[in-house]
Amino acid sequence: MSKPVNPNLYLRKFIVCPICGHILTGAASKGNGGYYNYYFCNHDHKHLNVRAEDANKKFVSYVSGLKPNQTVLKLYNEILMDIKGDCVKANIKQAERLEKDLRSVEERIERVNDKYFDGEITKAERQQNLTRYGAEANRLKAQIEALRLNEDLNIKDKMSYSINLIGNLGTFFQSAPCEVKIKMLGSIFPEKIEFDGKNYRTKSYNKMLDIIYQETKQLQGRKKKKSPQNEGDFGCVPRAGLEPARL
Repeated sequence: MSKPVNPNLYLRKFIVCPICGHILTGAASKGNGGYYNYYFCNHDHKHLNVRAEDANKKFVSYVSGLKPNQTVLKLYNEILMDIKGDCVKANIKQAERLEKDLRSVEERIERVNDKYFDGEITKAERQQNLTRYGAEANRLKAQIEALRLNEDLNIKDKMSYSINLIGNLGTFFQSAPCEVKIKMLGSIFPEKIEFDGKNYRTKSYNKMLDIIYQETKQLQGRKKKKSPQNEGDFGCVPRAGLEPARL
């Protein structure tokens, strides 16, 4: 059984030391008036030792700066809705084909019963056929039910929730349960996050979020002129490896 994670140290094992690159661990230390939580370098405590409360607040501020580019987000939403529509249409056609197969099986079951009552087959033969056709009918019903269920999935609500989450990560990391925060960290940041006691840096985000947060001009098929002020700036967030833009 795994040891429960201290909710005040949810960043433990996700952030690394800026000096040696080792993972930061965390622990509670007894001090004046109670226990205090700290993150520290797992290789050498002298490299970094910081109050978890301060580090967590800075992380919330860091992810609060990750604001989606609305143009890309709208395009992403439209693409998913189109895909959903195509999937629903394909599922309806498949369900209709399976319903025809189901009617054919049910007709066979009726014929088997008719033959038995007319004395053309024995009880054992009837049972054997009913078992076979019954299994086939149940399989088809389950497939049809699954396909029809997809028609009722409310993807709009799910998309609204996801878009709200993408645009409000700071609020999410303030209020979400610890285990959910940990899952989100693993999904958003494929590589470890560097923390020097004041600022957070990462080399990359989840590939889809990288697009949503940054690569607007590339998706629009436009080239942006480079200048000392805006070189490499594709949106509200700077290139991977930098802190979020000050909004």
